[in-house]
Amino acid sequence: MKDYRPPKYTYVRYRIPCAIREEVLQSNRVRRVISMLCKETGRSQEQLDTEATAILEEMGHEFSMTILRCIGGLIRKIFKQIITEVTVHTEGIKELRKLSSQKPLLLIPTHRSYLDFILVT
Repeated sequence: MKDYRPPKYTYVRYRIPCAIREEVLQSNRVRRVISMLCKETGRSQEQLDTEATAILEEMGHEFSMTILRCIGGLIRKIFKQIITEVTVHTEGIKELRKLSSQKPLLLIPTHRSYLDFILVT
C-alpha cells in the first residue's frame, strides 16, 4: 500500500486557493445572492462583497505542503510505536482504487474511533 499511486481523477484540474475564492465570488449564484441581500438589507454591494470575501478566506486554506508532510511523518513515527495492527478489507480497497479514477471519492469516517479519520488520511 505504501507505493500506491492512484490514477488522476478524470476531471481534476489544480487551482490555487485564491483562484478558487475568486471563482466562487464571481459565480452567478453568489452574485445573485449578494444582489438579493442588497435589496433586502439596504447594504451596498461593496459591503457584502467584502463580507463574502472575508467568509471565503476564513473557510479556505493556504496550507504549506512541506509543513503538512513533516507533520505527517511525525505522526507516522508516533503511530508506528503505539499501533501494532490495522485490519484492512483488501477487496474493498481494490474496488475503491478502481472507482477513484472514474468518479470523485469521498471518505467519511464513522467515528467508531478517533483513529478512523487519521488512518484514512
